[in-house]
This record gives sequence, structure tokens and C-alpha cells, in this order.
Amino acid sequence: FDDDLLPLCLRQLQRTLDIPEAQVCLMLSVIGTGKAGATVMSVLADVLGRRHVFFFSICVFCVLTLLSAFQRSVWSFVFLQLTARIFLAGKDSMANVYLVEETDPKYRGWVNGIYMSVAVTGGGFAVILFGVVGSWEDGWRYLYALA
Repeated sequence: FDDDLLPLCLRQLQRTLDIPEAQVCLMLSVIGTGKAGATVMSVLADVLGRRHVFFFSICVFCVLTLLSAFQRSVWSFVFLQLTARIFLAGKDSMANVYLVEETDPKYRGWVNGIYMSVAVTGGGFAVILFGVVGSWEDGWRYLYALA
């Protein structure tokens, strides 16, 4: 869901946070680099335990995304989203490993297929919700608060 919000809400973000067109690519690039943090999260999971790091990642990601909805500055929004992406990518990475390790090999493909199917429905849900709040002046804030 959250991965799909940024492209949907980009024009509203630009308008609300006064982001010049020249800074949009930089902003998106900085936020996108957060996915590289999955490697750090994977190492932490090996040291501290997958289950603990997995649930911690979910909690931190949710809090950072919620806080993103209340930002008035582009760079505070970028910082929160960059950090949130680190935990989101870490969560995704650990979920895949956890499913492979804990699932009977006979059902592994089916379970991963179900997981991926459910994961992509969040994008569809984001599009539907954006259709409802996309015309509101600060509609992006509601979506980030919900994510």
C-alpha cells in the first residue's frame, strides 16, 4: 500500500509541500534508496532473530508512515519516508525468508503465491482510496495516516 502512495500522491505532495519540479527526482531518488536498507535489516534479523526484527520493522514502519502524514517540510517528509522504506524493505525481505523456512516444501510455492497476491492487493486498495480522497486538498495526508 505505502509503496504505491508516493506516485499516486506526488502532485498533491508537490502542491502542499511546495516542491519545485526540479526537486521531485531528487526527492524520489532519496526515498527510493531506503530499499537498500533491507540488507542491514537482514543482518540484524540474523543477529537478533527474525521474528523480533520483523515485528519491530512493522511497528517502526507504521509509525514513520503515520508521522509522514503530518509533515510540513519536504525534507522531513523525505527523511521519514526514506527511513520507513528501510523498515518496509526489511519486513518484505524477512517475510519471504520466514515463509520459505517455516513452510513445508510441498506447499512453499502456494504459500508464497498467496503472500505475493495479498501484498499486491494493497496497491489496488491504494488506487481505490485515492479515487475517493484524491480530489481533497490534503488527500495524501489521509492516505499516509491510514497506511
